[in-house]
Amino acid sequence: MIIGTDKMREPVGFCPFFAIKPTWEIIPFDEGLSEIPCVSRSYYGRNPLDKDVAIEYFDKVCHEHAYFLPRTGEIRITGRAMYDEADYSKLFGLRVCNAYKISGKDNCRIRPFCHTEIIEDSLVYRRFEITVSCRKKGDTDYDFQITPAIETCRYVFNRFGVIMENRDKTRTITTAAGIPTDGVYDTLIDAIEADKMSLYQAFARDVEILHKEDIMKALPHVKKDSPRLGINPFIDIYSRAAENIGLSESVPARIVQELNLRKHTANSAVRIAKDLVVITGERKCRYLDYKEETRAYFDMNSAYYFRKNAVTGKWQSDDLAKHVSNNREIEERIIDSDFLENTCAEQFARYSIENRIPRGQKVNLGVLLAQVGFLSAEQAAKIQSPIFEKILQNIFEGKLCDGDKSLAELLGISGAQIKFLEEIEIPDDLAAFSECMEAEDFKVHFPDVKKRIFAAVFYCNGRSNSWDHSRELKKEEIFAAAKTLSSLEKTRIEDRDRLLTEYRDYIIMRRAYQNYKDHMRDDDPLREEFLSYGDVPINIKPSKIRDCHNKLGRIIEVFHCSDQILKYSRAIEERYEKEAKQREYADGRYSILMPKDAFDIIREGRELQHCVGRAGYIGSMAAGRCTILFLRSCDNPNTPLITIEERDKMIRQCYGFLNSYNKDAEIRDFIKTYADLQGLTIGTVIYEDDIRGGV
Repeated sequence: MIIGTDKMREPVGFCPFFAIKPTWEIIPFDEGLSEIPCVSRSYYGRNPLDKDVAIEYFDKVCHEHAYFLPRTGEIRITGRAMYDEADYSKLFGLRVCNAYKISGKDNCRIRPFCHTEIIEDSLVYRRFEITVSCRKKGDTDYDFQITPAIETCRYVFNRFGVIMENRDKTRTITTAAGIPTDGVYDTLIDAIEADKMSLYQAFARDVEILHKEDIMKALPHVKKDSPRLGINPFIDIYSRAAENIGLSESVPARIVQELNLRKHTANSAVRIAKDLVVITGERKCRYLDYKEETRAYFDMNSAYYFRKNAVTGKWQSDDLAKHVSNNREIEERIIDSDFLENTCAEQFARYSIENRIPRGQKVNLGVLLAQVGFLSAEQAAKIQSPIFEKILQNIFEGKLCDGDKSLAELLGISGAQIKFLEEIEIPDDLAAFSECMEAEDFKVHFPDVKKRIFAAVFYCNGRSNSWDHSRELKKEEIFAAAKTLSSLEKTRIEDRDRLLTEYRDYIIMRRAYQNYKDHMRDDDPLREEFLSYGDVPINIKPSKIRDCHNKLGRIIEVFHCSDQILKYSRAIEERYEKEAKQREYADGRYSILMPKDAFDIIREGRELQHCVGRAGYIGSMAAGRCTILFLRSCDNPNTPLITIEERDKMIRQCYGFLNSYNKDAEIRDFIKTYADLQGLTIGTVIYEDDIRGGV
């Protein structure tokens, strides 16, 4: 096998696999490194696994969320999901920075850990992973197991290139760019400075590696927030050093000469000849304290892009547009629009001038580069489609390479149908959108192209950057909802966004409804009420979406309440048996009653249409954190009038139907009498006229 740094250079040498020195025998596999964090081991005073991590397990059968904190071994069970760091921190009473999710009986691999070593003449990055699993032991009892660190593979940098060694001792020649580093916890980050320096010195002394001279020059300039030989900065430097540093043969000689002999101020524009201009810039390096100089030359025929390699210090051809993640990286230039006259960029200049700038003298170079290099972006700009920015974003990130394709060819639609794109919100993931547009199953269910655009947008917008995968729609659901989506596509633009949001929620609630119905227990206390709701169709008329959404939302609350009844009823019954005689009171006109079980609280909330019947209040009542009391008429003790929440010897809430305030002065006096007898203070409104300044 020929090993080389790139296609443009001669091969460095020949390296059969049997000639590669193994590292497994030199360093035993999984020998137990002290530098790899685990729950029981302190790790330079900051163990990320101990302090920062929470693990979430969602029980699909019981609809419970179990949360596990490895540091303390604490398990918390709730009926709702935690959504952000603040929720996790509040749940456990300490700062939680990261969370991992396990669903069903699946195992979860906690973020991989990377450990750096010098082994003979090679630099080796060893990848370890920790596995977490969850097992349900009882109704509310879960057992989390953390498997110790397992070494999964090693990345070996030596004079032959980059070699990946696997657990079974097989070896594969790879590239630095092929090493996955997203989410890897680099143990060097928490290493002491002496260990970092010792590793660096061993690298300089012992390691035989390609482009070592250039790499050694760059390593001291790694940013302070990254260790010099951490896997991310090292891969970045190694990749830059191994890049093709030559210039393309298609670059005109006068540009090559200009590039090598003339210096320009960064972020400037210069006319070199009547038909040749250069626009210069600079680009930050992710891990180095250097900035790379960039240049874009325009002559009558084409555009030529270059950058000065931060590691080698040499000019090389570059496709700037693929590296621009947003317009701020290539700043706007104050350039007269006539500056590009007699060059290939002249026809695109008017599209890259910002309308908000008086006299149109500010050129957005990022937009200009994209327009010059990609015809589809040019066409999108001409029709003023909102998809323009999305195309540029995906082109810049390297997700799309459309060559000479037009916008219509890129999306597989006609020019007339492009106008429909102006009326809808284009998804961020344009690549996934294009795949849906061309997918055979989408064509089967949505044969009309305009309807296919609409369905693909509806599908992709729910998946873009989504962290909560339970909220994502499935293709099968999109296809089943074809009739409703076709109707929604024809609705007025001003109504469409609201209907789409409510319809998406409806589909997701429908999924939960079907799942609960399939797993409902025979002793479910709300079984009859739940089954009486009937079928939930996926296709409904747009005019019925809001009504169906609200009705299904109420039945979803029912089965959540059903869980709470089963879980908390016994505790509430015990409180009633112990406290009812002390808490309950009547004076002949009105009475205060305690709920006998969880269903009493749910019924109170439903009849008065306020939130007391929800899980939080039922759980708090069961745990003794609050006391829910019912105010009734002695003549009609079964009809709810007012609901009272008492907490910490204070009446904190007092609401009637639809969270309304009490309007009866006699009820106000009765509540005051009850509070005095029970030694309670009143911390809320118990009479509506009090708000208006009444007596």
